[in-house]
Amino acid sequence: MITEKISKPFKADIVIIDTGVDIKHELFGDKAFFGVNIYNRDDKIYVGTNIQDEIGHGTAITHKIITICPWASVFIIKIFQQDREVDENILLRALEFIKENIECNVINISAGLTICTRLHDLQQICKELHNDNIILISAFHSDGSLSYPASFKEVIGVEMGMDYKNDDEFDYVESDFVNIIGRSGRQKLANISSSFQYVEGSSFSTAVISGLVLNYLHERNSYTFNEIMTYLKIHAIKVYEKSQSVVDNSFGFELRKAIAFPFNKEMSNMIKFHDLLSFNVTKVLHVKYSGQVGKLVSEIIGTKVDKDFVIENIDSLDWEAQFDTVILGHTVELSKKMKKDINQEILKKCIKYGKNLYAFDPLLNYDVLIQEARSNNCNVFFPTVDKNQLPAHRFGKLCELSTPVLGIFGTSSMQGKFTLQLVLRSVFKANGYEVGQLGTEPSSLLFGFDEMYPMGYNSNLSVSRHEALQVINDKLMRIERKQVDIILVGSQSSTIPELTTNTAFYTFKQIEFLMATNPDIAILCVNVDDDYHNVLKTINAIQSLSRANVLSLVIYPVIKKITTNNLYQLTKPSKHQLDEYRIGLQEMASLPVFILGINDEMERLYEQIIHTLS
Repeated sequence: MITEKISKPFKADIVIIDTGVDIKHELFGDKAFFGVNIYNRDDKIYVGTNIQDEIGHGTAITHKIITICPWASVFIIKIFQQDREVDENILLRALEFIKENIECNVINISAGLTICTRLHDLQQICKELHNDNIILISAFHSDGSLSYPASFKEVIGVEMGMDYKNDDEFDYVESDFVNIIGRSGRQKLANISSSFQYVEGSSFSTAVISGLVLNYLHERNSYTFNEIMTYLKIHAIKVYEKSQSVVDNSFGFELRKAIAFPFNKEMSNMIKFHDLLSFNVTKVLHVKYSGQVGKLVSEIIGTKVDKDFVIENIDSLDWEAQFDTVILGHTVELSKKMKKDINQEILKKCIKYGKNLYAFDPLLNYDVLIQEARSNNCNVFFPTVDKNQLPAHRFGKLCELSTPVLGIFGTSSMQGKFTLQLVLRSVFKANGYEVGQLGTEPSSLLFGFDEMYPMGYNSNLSVSRHEALQVINDKLMRIERKQVDIILVGSQSSTIPELTTNTAFYTFKQIEFLMATNPDIAILCVNVDDDYHNVLKTINAIQSLSRANVLSLVIYPVIKKITTNNLYQLTKPSKHQLDEYRIGLQEMASLPVFILGINDEMERLYEQIIHTLS
């Protein structure tokens, strides 16, 4: 039976959102089916009355559910026509239709969106239905991703498994994402034209859970979501116990006035881009033997800055002065030269004078001092990635992002990749865009980046390759849920090995980062003396290992030469040298080439990005 008009509110035990139902199937006999079909025509959503199944999936799901609970009244919402491609607008309208018109106990959803541009709207309607005490049960997509709405915490998300003897056997997972793993073996169920078919997949595991929940509710006048979850947990074959929440790698304390020591390449960006900081840098310091004390920062970095500093001697610092945080840069090489443990020395000073510490190096060997600092209300933060940041019970599922991701990669170290990230952050924000950002420098969070995956110099990554993919993906998912307009990510050093003569040259971390971030478009930073063939190989690698198209190339206008002391000597190329290389690079790569640090060129790069993503 198909209703021409739906009386409000229409009452049903369960709503099945699927491909419809074969209402004339002999298996259903005199079973009454009510429902609507929701479809898209010329970008407009319509509600009709034809619920006849043309595919067979919904008929099989309905068969499975009423086999478990034949007494249940069923309302059908057909959202698929000739194929099973999910339209997010149709799914959203189906849930809104239920909210507006139907009183029901359970909604069975055989649809999974891997990419959803209206994620907030979809979760909001799921929250509203959940708050109305309606139990939403949804299958995960068969491609293995974190699909929606199954991934929402308001929805019982069902994944398929194979290690079960009977249809009603399942595992229970204490998680905000996957909640149930059910049997997915082949079974014979109803098909269109009064025929039958052999089927398998998470949709049919979902139908079983919907049937079990309906039977549980049938025996009760009232219920809560938590009671249903407890019921499922008690009757599960196996329970995946709740693990600790993913540790947030934000530093968790407010900076107002900070000093920076020792001054180096990583520190220079805090001076050049001080407008992106939420705090004030009050002093810049180094050791007296550095050759920098008494000099201006602008003199050291070779460029003008809005707010300049005279570099002071750390030994002369008044620790009782009005600053709250020490930003401690990399100290490994300096400690060797000074023949003392600088990290330990600074930690002790912070404890004595009540200062917070933000360190670039992983302070893994200072547990006692860190504990003492924290017991004295001194905050200590240092970048690290370990298993505490690994999301539990995802079963390898990754989130597909709908927000565009722009990746910045390079052909070597020391070529302004982080500077370019800060430039683009500044330009995007100045033009009114909400920018999400995942950085790989230890200073990333100081500039307001949302997440950090520190994988550069002296970094500590205590996760396996597969775990790294999950950690990075989880960070990107967290950023996207802030409803940003674009996500910027930036890698470290070279993308592919510059040499293959030693394992130290291999770029495993960079490849993991490239594949995990999987950007939509990429910018490649190059040196003014890079071999054209190596640039082309890097472009091909980026485009082969991700979905990105390399949009443009950005030249770092500095020549690096190694001195007899094994140190880098930086010189600026002549205009002729720069122009000649640029022309050759454009001809070889057939891509636009920009020069880092030239404002007009950075503006044109921004415009190219906007045009490409529009």
